[in-house]
Amino acid sequence: MTPTKLRIGIVCYPNFGGSGIVATEIGLGLAQRGHEVHLITTELPVRARQSTLPIHFHRVEVQDYPLFEFPPYTLALASRLAEIAQQTQLDILHLHYAIPHAVSGYLARQILQGKGPRIIVTLHGTDVTRVGCLDSYRSVTRMALLASDGITAPSHYLRKVSYPLLDLPDELPIEVISNFVDTQRFHPAAQRSRARLDTLFPKTPDLHGTPILAHLSNFRPIKRIPDVIDIFARVNNALPARLLLIGEGPERRAAAERIQELGLQDQVCFLGKREDVVQYLQHCDLMLMPSETESFGLAALESMSCGVPVIASDVGGLHELIEHQTSGFLAPVYDTETMAKFAIQLLQDPQGLEQMMRAARKRALDFGDQDAIFDQYERFYQQTLTQTPSSYPCQTCEENAHHRTQEPTRHDPATHSLSAPPSSAAN
Repeated sequence: MTPTKLRIGIVCYPNFGGSGIVATEIGLGLAQRGHEVHLITTELPVRARQSTLPIHFHRVEVQDYPLFEFPPYTLALASRLAEIAQQTQLDILHLHYAIPHAVSGYLARQILQGKGPRIIVTLHGTDVTRVGCLDSYRSVTRMALLASDGITAPSHYLRKVSYPLLDLPDELPIEVISNFVDTQRFHPAAQRSRARLDTLFPKTPDLHGTPILAHLSNFRPIKRIPDVIDIFARVNNALPARLLLIGEGPERRAAAERIQELGLQDQVCFLGKREDVVQYLQHCDLMLMPSETESFGLAALESMSCGVPVIASDVGGLHELIEHQTSGFLAPVYDTETMAKFAIQLLQDPQGLEQMMRAARKRALDFGDQDAIFDQYERFYQQTLTQTPSSYPCQTCEENAHHRTQEPTRHDPATHSLSAPPSSAAN
């Protein structure tokens, strides 16, 4: 696909979370295709630090002041977005994770008096299921989404639950565009070797034939780190094993204490935040993902792309990705006993494990082809640019949600009415 080259602004959190990783990879992919991409964040995102692509980085500075208990990031971002949009004449402003980026985009549009770029919001999961649906945030999140020109979600699950959780009108379109992974970067090792991981377990260095389990996340409560440890302990009781914990977050300390209580400290390695996760995943046998909920499961897709099957909770969008008993296993959330049984069953069947590893890789290749995803985003951007921009002024104007599914319309703030634009109107 070779559409008109666009000027695209991408806003995200620059950390190791899935929303920031996906947003950055979209930016890198679109820059590779010749689009002018501007990353707008508080610091250069992790996945962009090693790139040689011509991506423009704009830092958002949040000023502290003794009066503020918390620095007003939402306002600082809104001002920065309006400034960058004017300077660079952005066509598209793509906001990842609705809280508070969708609101900042809405405020930037008001600053620009509706003359700025088209605004697209990508929902990622907890911005809907954990934060956006809270009474403290629902109305403002809903307002900002209705004011956007397009909304996407990475799974059918997240699209479905967004309507009731955020009280969105049924007529509001939410486009499902899957998350993806660079399958050329995330690939199985040419020669899997336990010896490459010896140094991670100095007190038990001989890993020949010892299964390696892994968990990759930001260690938030929703990731169920205690369940990861419980599954591993059950597996280790049945056959000697090792566990790699990749990531960092609020559950890290409690996890270390629990591992110490169980006497598993020599068999567990905390890798912390890593940009080079591929070289570790490639030599693991299984990925454990007993999350309480997952809108998609990017870590699962990355593992599968490396040929590592995933044992996960049957929640959220995970069942859209993992084929139970083919490319991985799914079990009821909190059911660590069943997840451990699946792991033991597979680890004791080398032929079955090898077959599932191949199936996991094939699923990743079929599911998350990044070129196809970039095609989808380009089409969605072009579609958004051909319709009348949203000018949603308040929550009483419910009709504004209809303009995305009907003929392009123009909003009259004075009457809250919609009418067809003049045929000569430029988009």
